Amino acid sequence: MATPLAAETVKVGGTGGALGVMRVLGDAYKTDHPNVDVVVVPELGSSGGQKALMGSALDLAVTSLPRKPVEKPDGAIARLYGRSPFVFAVPVKNPINHLTIQEIIDIYGGKKTSWANGEPLRLFLRSPGSEGANRAAGASLAN
Repeated sequence: MATPLAAETVKVGGTGGALGVMRVLGDAYKTDHPNVDVVVVPELGSSGGQKALMGSALDLAVTSLPRKPVEKPDGAIARLYGRSPFVFAVPVKNPINHLTIQEIIDIYGGKKTSWANGEPLRLFLRSPGSEGANRAAGASLAN
């Protein structure tokens, strides 16, 4: 009879947008591998996740950004596991059916604060310092 394996912990972290999926996948994995505890750490961001992985603080990092050429010699292997859509939603009564890149930049940059009909534009952002908020801020500064 085989000896049961000792309990093992696998730490996962990185971009906040992927952590919910990682929790679901971790729970499913634990169903088939009860000796493995999958721990999803709070949001570190893509870069933070990669740094934590290379510093051995994580076993798996999830990122929403491609690896930079200077990060590739570190020995880590990147694999695409999925894609996440980016959504802008407006109420049905709002006549907007498209936005230009410049309008999106102006919305995130605080320059566009109302719709064409004068109704206030309410922007719901991720928490300050999160990867998504930082990328939006970077896009508005880059143009």
